[in-house]
Parts: sequence; structure tokens; C-alpha cells
Amino acid sequence: MSAVLAHLIAAIQPASGAMAHARAGDGALAAWLAGARHAIAPRLDRRAIVCVLADHGVVDTGIDLGADHPTLVVAEALARGDAAVATAARAAAASLVIVDAGVATRAPMPAAAIRIALGASGDLASGAALTPIEATAAIEAGVAVITALAESGLDLLGLGGLGAGSDLAAAAVIAALLDGDAALAPPDGRALVAAGLATLVERAAPLEVLAAVGGRDIAVALGAILAAASQYIPIVLDGGTALAAALLAARLAPACRDYLLCAHGGGGPAATAARTALDLTPLITAGLGSGEGSGAALVLPLLAAAATPR
Repeated sequence: MSAVLAHLIAAIQPASGAMAHARAGDGALAAWLAGARHAIAPRLDRRAIVCVLADHGVVDTGIDLGADHPTLVVAEALARGDAAVATAARAAAASLVIVDAGVATRAPMPAAAIRIALGASGDLASGAALTPIEATAAIEAGVAVITALAESGLDLLGLGGLGAGSDLAAAAVIAALLDGDAALAPPDGRALVAAGLATLVERAAPLEVLAAVGGRDIAVALGAILAAASQYIPIVLDGGTALAAALLAARLAPACRDYLLCAHGGGGPAATAARTALDLTPLITAGLGSGEGSGAALVLPLLAAAATPR
């Protein structure tokens, strides 16, 4: 573990029980927000949705689709403001931050994207998604993104991710941390996830799991969660990538749990298992599951309303 990460983890404190108690009469959401923000009347004006885009070598065909690459197409829609999450973010008065954590094409990404890596993560089926150095660099990149946002003001964070193979990586990390099996993965990827899980040593440490079967998207999201929690910024999780990162964060710094909320109930068995382990109840139960952040954007205005004292 790097000195930066160790220092950050040590800085994460539990939410304020006193502030939460003071707002208990206004409902569970108001109490959670007051505790997480360490304020009776928390300010939630400055909101952001961070969407982490990354591809995974476990599904890499070796063919560069160029401008037609699905993850690049999504990135362009996000940058243009055409994507559902972009529309929802605007409606929620939230900025949309696009992070390129490794998209598997040489075609240019939109200028609006924050690029932290080139190319997909490695093949999780061989237990080599990332080297320890790559994992640390991606975590610290996530920390840097949130730190930069916080410097100009950030009160509430929505976190999601998308990319080829991201559902398999999230399922593999969640299964590894929960002593589960490949049944948590989508049916067509269970054999690949099972192969990756078989490479892990018994009781692998969280960062070992991340490097073996995770990916840069999960690592960036992990860094974002740790950085936000250390600065009393509530985090709304959207989808498997964010939930896998949240499980890792909770293993590294248990107090992170106090700052987490789940946007919706989609994402399949792995996401369900992660929500149960984190004791998170989704705010939305209707038909959302893409995980790129649109569900988080939809609940931000609800949270802002809940934060206002009666």
C-alpha cells in the first residue's frame, strides 16, 4: 500500500452521530446526510456525477473498432450531453465528469474526458487484471479527481461506471470479497470469472483482489470513494463497478460505510450481494441497471430536499 493511500485511509472518520441524531425527526435520509456531512443543515448545492469508463482484457477480441467502439460511443454521447445520465445530471443541477480509465481503442476520446490510462485492463481470467503499480496509480488517480472537484466545491457525489467486461470484473471482485463463487457473474461470463477466482490465494487482501480480478475502473472508483469519505462528502453508488469499489473501500476503511448510499436495485446477483454486505437499501427499485450514473443523478434532488430542515 502506498503512503498516500495509507494516509488517506487513516484520515477517514465515522459520520457524526450527534448531527444524525439532531435530524432524526426529519427521517432517515435527513439523518444520514447530516451525519455524513457533519452538519445539522448540510449544504448539497454542489453536486457531481463521476462516470468511469474502462474496458477489460477478459473480453478483448484484439480488434480495434475505432470510432465504432461501444465504450467510445458512450463517451461521445456523454460529452455531447445526449446520454441519459447527462440529461439526468442536468436536471439534477450536477456536473458530469467523464474519466477514461482505459478504453480499448486508439481512436481519440472526447476532449472533455479525463484520461488516466491507455488501453484495457489485463485479463482477469488469468488473475492479471492489473499490476500492483497499475492498481495503486489508478486508485490515486481517483483520489486526485475527487480532490480537484472538492477544491472548487463538492457536497454530493454520484458514482458509476461502464465498459466492456466491467460487469465481469465487478462480479469477480464482489465474489472474491464475499467468499462467493462465479454464480454471481452473468451466465455467459461465469467460466471466465471462475478462472480468475481460482488464481487468488486464500484470504487475499483487498488490494490483491483488485489487482488480480478487478480493473482500473474499480480502482479509480475506490480512490474516489476514499477521497470523498475523507472529506465528509456523501457518495451515491450506481451499479456494479461502484458497488465493487465500495466493498473494497469498506474493507480498507470500515468508516466509509457511513458515507454510502445506493441509488437503485439493478445490477444482477453480484450487485445484490454487495448491497446486502454493505447493508444498503436502494432508493429506486424500478428497472434501472446500467450503472453509468443515471440512477444516482435521479436521486440527487431527492437528497437535496431531504437535507433541508423542516
